[in-house]
Amino acid sequence: MSIYRPISLGISEALQRCKLSRGTTGLWETILLSEIERYRLTKDRDQTDAARGAARTRVQINGLHRSLKRSTRASAAQKQWDALDPAGKVFVNTKLRVAEGSDISVADLDFADPIDRKKLEAAAADARKWLGEKPGSEHGSEKRALVDAVARIYQTATQKKPGISSSETAAGPNYATPFENLLVAVMAEAGEPTSIEAARNLYRSQTHARRPKPKA
Repeated sequence: MSIYRPISLGISEALQRCKLSRGTTGLWETILLSEIERYRLTKDRDQTDAARGAARTRVQINGLHRSLKRSTRASAAQKQWDALDPAGKVFVNTKLRVAEGSDISVADLDFADPIDRKKLEAAAADARKWLGEKPGSEHGSEKRALVDAVARIYQTATQKKPGISSSETAAGPNYATPFENLLVAVMAEAGEPTSIEAARNLYRSQTHARRPKPKA
């Protein structure tokens, strides 16, 4: 039985507060980390530079996938894997973990083993397809796209709509809902430390959510 080992302690702790289905914390952590990596890939670049960076990584992943389909030589697959840039390796590892479990990585695979090669081939195909999709909202910034991704992932994982509280709640201005707590943890992991109130405002600006009225 594998033991779940968090990659990001902050995100892992925030997910545990969300009361997820048993054994799924590692999966949702991995998915959130992949969104953070996509955010980093496009951060502080204009749209042209971002497109070029994503396209370059996609071409490299496509080379890995093509090598796995056309050749059974472990050395050929290893050469393509070694040539991948760090972002490309993150994307392939992410898709591998989604399919096979949060404790596995490409480093655990034997490129000479047909079963392991099929796992890697599938992960590369999924990463290539996923990276080809335009990240985020057409009209939003990279940060707002990340906020939107966190909200969608939270709703899928918990089957609940993201909840935001008021700074004037009886619980005090520092109280955070499970969603707010997760959003703050994700923004911190992405290198964008955010206060609880700032996270609320960021989410409201993304969704045009109405500010909760204080209780009488």
